[in-house]
Amino acid sequence: MRACVFCEIIAGRKAASAVHADDSVVVILDHKPATVGHVLVIPRVHMTGLAEADDAVGTAIWRALDEDAALIREALAR
Repeated sequence: MRACVFCEIIAGRKAASAVHADDSVVVILDHKPATVGHVLVIPRVHMTGLAEADDAVGTAIWRALDEDAALIREALAR
């Protein structure tokens, strides 16, 4: 099995610019953003899609999206 780039980022073996991290997720700036402020929310447990997330991880993902989206909108408005 090929190494998962997101697991490598979580483990600290691959560089990334984190804008948020907690016990469940890490939010990083996309190195090839689709638009200004584009980020990726990475769960700390390996999964191939949101359907694999249990309630706790799913909640953590959506909470990070909600909180970080507000911060990004504020920063871009300056």
